[in-house]
Amino acid sequence: MAEGGFPQANLKVHGWGKKACARAHIGGPVRAYGLWRDLSKDEDYPLMVWAFAKKELATPQ
Repeated sequence: MAEGGFPQANLKVHGWGKKACARAHIGGPVRAYGLWRDLSKDEDYPLMVWAFAKKELATPQ
C-alpha cells in the first residue's frame, strides 16, 4: 500500500490466527473446533491479515 502512494503513517495492518483452529479444519472433512474453545489470537500464526489506509488529501493551490 505504501508503494501505491499511501503514507506509511496512515497504514494500519492487523491479523488474526489460531493454529489449533486451523489444524482442526485442514486435511479431510471439517472437524468441529468447538463452540466454546479458545479463539484468542496466536501472534506467530496469522491466517487472516487485513489493512486499512488513508490517503492524504491534496492541498488546494
